Amino acid sequence: MLSDGQIAARLSKLDHVKTIALNVVNTILRVERDAVRVRSERTGNDRRIRFSEIRAWRKRGSNGRVRRALARAVGLDGA
Repeated sequence: MLSDGQIAARLSKLDHVKTIALNVVNTILRVERDAVRVRSERTGNDRRIRFSEIRAWRKRGSNGRVRRALARAVGLDGA
């Protein structure tokens, strides 16, 4: 399992992620100590997603598609 520091380092190298199902670009606005802030190109909404939520991307909940895209980007989804 990746630490917060490892996830932050990997996300810091990216400027966006794209959701798999909807093919929506989410711009990475800021990588924080324990979370990432993204903005949806489709809705314009900003979202703060904790690294713990990225690790648990399979669980149902809000921001599921973005969590999976972020998990995939850092290598947590097994793809």
